[in-house]
Amino acid sequence: MKKLLMFLCCICVFNVTDAFAKCEILSCKDIDPWNRSVQVYNNSVDQCWFCGPGPRSCGQDDYVPQSDSYGDVIALFRCVQNDITRAGFFTQFNPGLLCKDSPVKPKGSVENVPHAKTTFREITSTPTSRQLRGDSYFNTGTTACAYVVCEKENGYVTNKDKTGCVSNDEYICSVGGGKWTGSECSCAHLGTDYAWNGKKCDKTKAAKEREANERRQQQQQASAQATCVNTGGQWANNTCICSAAKHLRDKVKGKTCDCADGYRLENKVCVITDIEKLKQACDKSGVARWNDLTQKCVCNGTEPMLTFNFDTLRCEQDADYAACMVAKEKGIADWVNNECKCKKAGYDFINGECVESQESIDARNEADRQRRITESTAKISGLGDKLKDIMSAKLSVWKTAEGNFNGARLASDSIAGVVLGTAGGLITSTVVKKNQVKTGFEDVNCAVGGQNVAGWGDEFTVGIR
Repeated sequence: MKKLLMFLCCICVFNVTDAFAKCEILSCKDIDPWNRSVQVYNNSVDQCWFCGPGPRSCGQDDYVPQSDSYGDVIALFRCVQNDITRAGFFTQFNPGLLCKDSPVKPKGSVENVPHAKTTFREITSTPTSRQLRGDSYFNTGTTACAYVVCEKENGYVTNKDKTGCVSNDEYICSVGGGKWTGSECSCAHLGTDYAWNGKKCDKTKAAKEREANERRQQQQQASAQATCVNTGGQWANNTCICSAAKHLRDKVKGKTCDCADGYRLENKVCVITDIEKLKQACDKSGVARWNDLTQKCVCNGTEPMLTFNFDTLRCEQDADYAACMVAKEKGIADWVNNECKCKKAGYDFINGECVESQESIDARNEADRQRRITESTAKISGLGDKLKDIMSAKLSVWKTAEGNFNGARLASDSIAGVVLGTAGGLITSTVVKKNQVKTGFEDVNCAVGGQNVAGWGDEFTVGIR
């Protein structure tokens, strides 16, 4: 019986370490064939742990790991001893704790997650300790957690919500908004407007064109609505309503509005014009009526020149007419064709008086200017004629009857020298000849520096000394 307990208390593992327990790995070579036949693990590696008495065996509650060919810990086993004989056996142990950094975080148990591999990791670095409890020992210093990864070597990756493993195609499908049918990605759950384009669920061409048309229609409707509202209308049921109560009327039926006569659009509202205010006041007075042609308020009755006073809403005598009647009594003006006319031509009736008009003043001034021009032109023309007569005379006082030079005249003429004062020297003038004939130009003379030096017909020279 003792021997049976001994071979039941050993377990053989491969690629193992002692990271989870203080008990030592022992050689499996000396185990008898019967013990080998009940081993549950690959014994191609000469590594075994033993649960039971012995200086290097695992004690009560000691944990040992089992590793796969990749070196990942895929199982944990706990040593359970008999309280009397201390002979023991290993039982598989699940710590029930999921690693915080586990790529896959199953909603339920970490076991049997499809296409996943559960490994275990030590999450404390505190050395394993043993505590004495009667005559047995147990491990208290090590804690482990489950670390779940997907079978990447088989083409599986973590799903979208990190709760399981799916194929790479299924993952792309889920990320793209589709649903995996087992062989392909479907977008049917989104409606007939969607189809899988290889990367995501996308709108079909027909759906995109339909939505583009809808957007264009919406934009057109928004533009039509804005145009209607900006002209004062109200947009309803895709048409523009122009309310007569708001003094509106159709401009383009169903599209735009316009203000009624006598009103203007201001901040999208029809407001009454000043003329319309006068018209309404005139028509409501009862003593006058509005003339649309002249845009004036005409008083009723036969009394001449009554004017409607909008302040008092009464017909009163026109001030201009009354003033004209006073001027008429003076004999200077009269009322003609609804205005006061001055009897004197070129005069206007202003502020009860007849005053010369500006047109009349301008005409009179222009006439005076033309008269002066005419007189000056005639005088200049007469002087020119006299000059021609002198220059064309057949005989000259400087010529003899034979037409030769008159030297006697030269000798008889006085030669006078006049000294003129200037800055920097003396200027002299000498009269060569003195005209002795009265020709009508006696008042014409030449002066230098304000001093007369010669008269009409004299020839003279000016020099500097």
